[in-house]
Amino acid sequence: MSLSETQILRLLFKKTALSLLFVLCSCGSKKESAPQEEAQAEKTSIIQISREQFIKNEMQLGKAEQREFPLLVHASGMIDVPPEKRVVISAPVGGYIKSIRLLVGDKVRKGEAIVTIENPEFVEMQQRYMEAKAQQLYLKAESAYKTVVASYTGLHKQLSMLNIPLEQVEEGTFSSTAVIYTPISGSITKVAISQGAYVAPETLIVEIVDNKSVHLELAVFEKDIMRVKKGQKLKFNIPEALPDTLAGSVHLVGTCLESNRTVRVHGDIENENYIFLTGMFVEADIITETAKAFAVPSRAVVETDSNLYVLVLEKEKNGIYHFSQKEVVVDAQYNGYSALKNAQEFNPQTQFLIKGAFKLLEE
Repeated sequence: MSLSETQILRLLFKKTALSLLFVLCSCGSKKESAPQEEAQAEKTSIIQISREQFIKNEMQLGKAEQREFPLLVHASGMIDVPPEKRVVISAPVGGYIKSIRLLVGDKVRKGEAIVTIENPEFVEMQQRYMEAKAQQLYLKAESAYKTVVASYTGLHKQLSMLNIPLEQVEEGTFSSTAVIYTPISGSITKVAISQGAYVAPETLIVEIVDNKSVHLELAVFEKDIMRVKKGQKLKFNIPEALPDTLAGSVHLVGTCLESNRTVRVHGDIENENYIFLTGMFVEADIITETAKAFAVPSRAVVETDSNLYVLVLEKEKNGIYHFSQKEVVVDAQYNGYSALKNAQEFNPQTQFLIKGAFKLLEE
């Protein structure tokens, strides 16, 4: 049976309509998938650099390596000296300053004369000393003898404290002046009086500190103190005076909690090439223990838009390096290395751009 002309035309129309519908659907599908493809391309964007540029900019590749990172307790404090290395010089008996030529910063040696005081009463004291000594030879009554001995002993001690030579006194040579000597070597940190001034007993005249015996006086918060032990190593710096990080160790951990919820920790200083001044402010980190972690040099990690990134080598082909940008989480930093908390996301053979990443990511 043959088809009529009308039937043939109807079949051609249906076929043409189906073709047009297929084309329209295809175009719609392509339009919808375009944004997804662009997002995927952006997500896996590659940074390319030629070998010549790589060499010219002194870039370097390297793998993450396992390194030891310390667990730290932060503390702050100051440079101080033990009590026996800080001396306050005062007059045991009142008098006038006859001679003092010291300035703050002057260095003195143990046993050096630093102050001379004068008082006419010193002569009277020496006379009474000699009288008491002479009376001891003639007194027979026990009670009177003991009284004289007590007076003699007291005067002997006073004259000794004034550093008046008893040999000269016993020879009849009396003096109205007394010399005060320093009991330690060190530097003058305070001069509280001037020549001609009157000083009462126990009045501060000068202060001397032996800066060779300085130590760290640190404050550690209560929440951290149980982790701090004697002998632990520490690193410290003096922000206002030195750019260097210096070494030390914990010497003593206090047992008293201060009102600000801190405990005092004393630290020994290992660096002997610096002259420290008491009162210098100190920032310190006490190394309580160590832990191993995979890390890359800190210069390989670049912060962009509050996130941290590294550049990973995807391939090298035809003299072109292909790097992808990967986000990382840094767990700790120490000695120029950053521990990667998400290191498990990378293959052990992954090559990182460990020098030059900042330049590429900032461009």
